[in-house]
Amino acid sequence: MNDVLQEKIRLLPESPGCYIMKSGGEIVYVGKAVNLKNRVRQYFHGSHTPKVAAMVSRVDDFDLMLCQTNLEALTLECNLIKLHKPQYNILLKDDKGYSYIKVTKEPWPRLSFVLQKEEDDAEYIGPYTSSFAARQMAETAMDAFLLPRCNKRFPQEIGKGRPCLNAHIGKCMAVCSGRISCENYNQAVKSAVHLIRYGKKDILKILNERMQEASDRLEFETAALLRDQIAAITKVSAGQKVIVDPDVEMDVVALAGTPDSVCAAVLRFRDGRLTDKREFLFHDTSDIAAVREEFLPRYYLDDEQIPKIIAVDELPPDSDALQQALNEKRGSEVQLYVPQRGDKAHLVEMAHTNAVERLARESGRYAREEKLLDELAQVLGREAAEKGCRIAETSGQLILANSPGPGQVYLKTVKKQLLLACTDPAATGAVLEALCPEWPQYTAASSILETSLSGTNPVTHGPIALFNLARMDNGEDYRLFADGLSPLTARLVEQLDTERVTVARACGVPVRTALELLNDAWPTPQPTLYDAFHSNPSYMVTKGPATTHHRFITEDLPYGLAPLVLLGRLHGVPTPALDVLLEMFRLAMGTDYLALAPALDWNGLRAFLPAVGGR
Repeated sequence: MNDVLQEKIRLLPESPGCYIMKSGGEIVYVGKAVNLKNRVRQYFHGSHTPKVAAMVSRVDDFDLMLCQTNLEALTLECNLIKLHKPQYNILLKDDKGYSYIKVTKEPWPRLSFVLQKEEDDAEYIGPYTSSFAARQMAETAMDAFLLPRCNKRFPQEIGKGRPCLNAHIGKCMAVCSGRISCENYNQAVKSAVHLIRYGKKDILKILNERMQEASDRLEFETAALLRDQIAAITKVSAGQKVIVDPDVEMDVVALAGTPDSVCAAVLRFRDGRLTDKREFLFHDTSDIAAVREEFLPRYYLDDEQIPKIIAVDELPPDSDALQQALNEKRGSEVQLYVPQRGDKAHLVEMAHTNAVERLARESGRYAREEKLLDELAQVLGREAAEKGCRIAETSGQLILANSPGPGQVYLKTVKKQLLLACTDPAATGAVLEALCPEWPQYTAASSILETSLSGTNPVTHGPIALFNLARMDNGEDYRLFADGLSPLTARLVEQLDTERVTVARACGVPVRTALELLNDAWPTPQPTLYDAFHSNPSYMVTKGPATTHHRFITEDLPYGLAPLVLLGRLHGVPTPALDVLLEMFRLAMGTDYLALAPALDWNGLRAFLPAVGGR
């Protein structure tokens, strides 16, 4: 530090204001402070994150702008950053790019959601700045006009095979049956595009007129198809189930971090429904507190519409000043707070999960690995966690136990065999070598995709949770398998499990059925899943969840069942039972769990899991 800087720091006032860091006359950072002397002096003393240290090493001068209040400093800071765009201030860019809705040009056109344009002759509607909104719009249009989602080719596969379950439950017009003319199908696609472009304002009137005309011409099949489309539009126009008070505009904000990045996730609720999700990535920093302090005022005091409620995972420093600034800009009181319990607290958890997942996708890791690293870091330190620890996944829990009370653990049994794999397949052997002297039950899997797809909890928990929603919602005391699993429920579990196995094998992963895994894990083989659960005393005393805010729903649906559906779509494998189950939960819970699922890219999976076969 030069003498000029030392003298300027010594003369700093203890008042609120903004400081402007410069390098060679260029503004590189703008910040605010309640006490300028204390804040600026901190930059030139002590240790810092690599990003801050790099900035300080360049600073050769700074300017001050004194303010009367902390509120004035906050507002001035936002304006100066917007004006100068300093290098070391965070850049508010959601890093999503643009999204499109694609309509192919062929005799039987297909409609889909895509992340980028391709050099083809298809029609692209967009771009949309929100991939969430674009995906929802495409799904709504396909639901409204009963358009197919399968990978069948038309007209080549028309009349070949039976219609899928989507046709039987009224979600598809069943083009494959041969009962839909090419003209009627193309008209449905045109109407879907009209709905996307212009909304439902006049589409119902148009369809009613066309239905009447078809009826007058005695074209009853066409009239029936139009009737079904009108009914579907009326149904989907209600949209997602209201999650919060429909009269309240609310944003939910949460941040998560890795050793080199921070992500801020913003969930926007309007009219009581989730309408948009935005994720902002900030690289070359691990200081979540610093990002939070700058992000919230920058996001809301720039050009963003300010809702009535902003629920956050943690309040930033000087939150009172931010609160006052939000009130002034909105023209009415804004509730900025950290919810402690209830639905809004769970929504904050959901926002945090989205931030973690976004970071996981960015770094090539699964979210569960990121969470494990965070836990390891608390015990060993981040450096040891990153450099000295191998992350492995198993296909289930080795030990079945419960806790009857504080300080008490009841060990029920130990399973006979479980699969294990490391995120780095080359490390699996070394981990097994270390574990097997004490835990010989572990055997090597080909990859963590095999251990993940071998897990049967989602396909087991999903149906049981669905048929016990009343018990969960009422907080009843019941036994999960003894009371909650009937022979009919077990039959549905078997159907879902068949789809899990089919999807896994399409990915080139050799997994076994749930019954085979249970019979391998426990001493006495059983002929059916129902028998396998009900003949095991350990399962008979397992308690069922007494709330709908439980991992059976909040984790097993978006991160267990939904990825199976997405993997099935990647490989052209129909999953009718999984589709129906997720749709039932969407209707009951008001949450689209497919929309919450992490994005699956097969090329990305192959790069992360080089040992995996498949396409």
